[in-house]
Amino acid sequence: MPSTPTADSVAEDARCLLAALVARPIIDDQHVQRLRIFAYRCGKIDRRFAAQLFLANREASLQSQDWTELYLELLTGFFLEDQEGQDCLSREKEALILSWLGAEPSSIRSLAERRLALRVLLRASRGAPLLEQRIYMAVMENLLHQRERWLWNGARRPGEIDAMDIWLIRNLIDRRSAGGVFKISCATITFLLAIEQHASRFADPISWQQLFVKSLLRHLDPVRWNQVDVTKGAGLAASLALLLDPETHRTFGTVMGISSDEATRERLIQKILSSASSWR
Repeated sequence: MPSTPTADSVAEDARCLLAALVARPIIDDQHVQRLRIFAYRCGKIDRRFAAQLFLANREASLQSQDWTELYLELLTGFFLEDQEGQDCLSREKEALILSWLGAEPSSIRSLAERRLALRVLLRASRGAPLLEQRIYMAVMENLLHQRERWLWNGARRPGEIDAMDIWLIRNLIDRRSAGGVFKISCATITFLLAIEQHASRFADPISWQQLFVKSLLRHLDPVRWNQVDVTKGAGLAASLALLLDPETHRTFGTVMGISSDEATRERLIQKILSSASSWR
């Protein structure tokens, strides 16, 4: 009678299969089925298993949809830890995913890696500031300089922000706290300011301005943002001036290329006040 495999032996079999997959250009559904069985017998995967899974995906030239789904499921579960019913990304795990993704904007190589980074960020209940900045840098590089879509297959015009780009941006920054209040971080504002200043064209300028201005106001007052009287905008203008000051954004603002001259800030303040008045 065959012996029942132990958790350790199952995990070792899974790691052997993953090690073999790293050297293969194609990952097919048969491999996915075997890995899924291994993974569920093991329970939560360990760091060694996760590293091999990440590497196998990066080295393969062709992956199936089932593989991508398994990759996202297992690695999201590895990075996020359940703490009192909430998904939390520890500082150690945040540093780990950043080291695996690489330092350059173009180093997030595949759609699967991009989806993984975004899924971990959006599900992390307590924030992940370094991962957030890393994703913003990659998306910014894509929007301004690349011809392919960042999150799905398809072509786009570098520098032009179209409806699909705005959809991506909206879903990227739409994160709520447990009470349902939008959380608009300083890094998010830096990202939006960089797009506002450096994009060559907005295919739908009204939709962009709505997203841009509402995000700024939500950052200033997450609860009462839509109650600000923009027709009496002196106080709001002062708050926006502080928000647009380069010192507010520090190093990340420098990396994203935020303009710091007074004329640029004044132009943006007036544009924001005017836009907010028109769509309320």
